[in-house]
Amino acid sequence: SSAASDVYKRQEYEKDIEGVYEILKKGSEEAQKIAAQTVKEVKSAMKIDYFSDPAFIEEQKKKFN
Repeated sequence: SSAASDVYKRQEYEKDIEGVYEILKKGSEEAQKIAAQTVKEVKSAMKIDYFSDPAFIEEQKKKFN
């Protein structure tokens, strides 16, 4: 894209700050969903997904009761 086109886009966004924040909010929400899924997958792969593993919870109950 050309520099003039970029300036035009910036000017249009400056007229709609509320719209810009809405775009940023939606992007942040989507990023949080993706990050949460990634963390879930990593914890599972590392076998540290303690709170979603019923067998682990049962083992701990037996161990500490």
